[in-house]
Amino acid sequence: MLSRAATAALAVALAIGAWKGTWGWGWIAVAVLLFVVLVVLHDRVLRAKARADRAVAHYDAGIARIEERWAGTGRDGSRHAPEHHPYAADLDLFGPGSLFERVNTTRTGAGEATLSTWLLSPATPRTIRDRQLALEELKPRLELREDLALAGDAVAAEVHPDRLRAWARSPARPFPLPLRMLAAILGACGLVSLLTWLSGATTAIPFAIFGVLNGSLALAARRRVVAIVHDADRPGAELRVLSEVLARIEREPFESEPLRELRAALDSDGAAPSAAIASLAKRLDWMELRRNQLVAPFAAVALWTTQMAMAVEAWRARHGAAVSRWVDACGEIEALAAMSACAFENPNDPFPDIVEGPGRFEAEALGHPLIPTARC
Repeated sequence: MLSRAATAALAVALAIGAWKGTWGWGWIAVAVLLFVVLVVLHDRVLRAKARADRAVAHYDAGIARIEERWAGTGRDGSRHAPEHHPYAADLDLFGPGSLFERVNTTRTGAGEATLSTWLLSPATPRTIRDRQLALEELKPRLELREDLALAGDAVAAEVHPDRLRAWARSPARPFPLPLRMLAAILGACGLVSLLTWLSGATTAIPFAIFGVLNGSLALAARRRVVAIVHDADRPGAELRVLSEVLARIEREPFESEPLRELRAALDSDGAAPSAAIASLAKRLDWMELRRNQLVAPFAAVALWTTQMAMAVEAWRARHGAAVSRWVDACGEIEALAAMSACAFENPNDPFPDIVEGPGRFEAEALGHPLIPTARC
């Protein structure tokens, strides 16, 4: 911060000197460039510090769970609690100090929804064995769980998987490529004509001509553009969390068959799922520029909202069919990672053996996981 302030003061001193004729105005450009470099470096330092702080918080939360100090510190899943369920209330699955709060370390809405569904629903013996096999592999992978916990920014990930799936599955109607190219050309020409007019290089006539052309195109596409913007207007930060989670999963080598099958579900033609989701988040972020009061006039001239709506619809036409598969696989791996953390932190708690045949239930020293160890 001190270096940035010193550079700003230097720029002011150079401006005063240039105004008095002591030196040329070109020295101000040097100070401005130095200031920009310092801003970029400072931002990187702040991001690294924030990530380190979140890593410390991640392991502090793990220690708190081991020391049984975790109740009331995490997401308790109250919104997932059904009104009428045969065992959810009796076993304290949701709410403050619940089993869900004890186990849940997911970062995305898909992972949280998957974990809550598993707690509320029965599974076949084969499914249970597959999950146990996956948990055995994931249990020692502390680095994977740390990276998943640190994905995205510090904001809570509130990607709503059902809404995302519904938006992706709805029929896409991409704009024809010639129309998209025309919008890009007219937008660029309109912006250039405005800038040259403001600078005095040309008259207002070219800008007026492109203003009429661009306005006509925007008006003709307005109904579809408004619908696309309304349906796809989701916070880019949330999608970046999902993108980073997918990217980390894509890099992880899995050995057990259940995890390899989940990883294979992410495979898609063309770009990796993480890159595709990041591309969508970027387009939505760019679309948000229309709300900036300083940018809005130039964006209107450049047909910015129209072009971004066209780009979002083209994305949906290409990747929409695969989104449900990506979200489901991501949710399952996140839920397994959360349960593997619980298994790692409680090494004395065994997995049950699932046997075929008539109903049997045999156990020794059985206790509810929410009861403190000293009293269980």
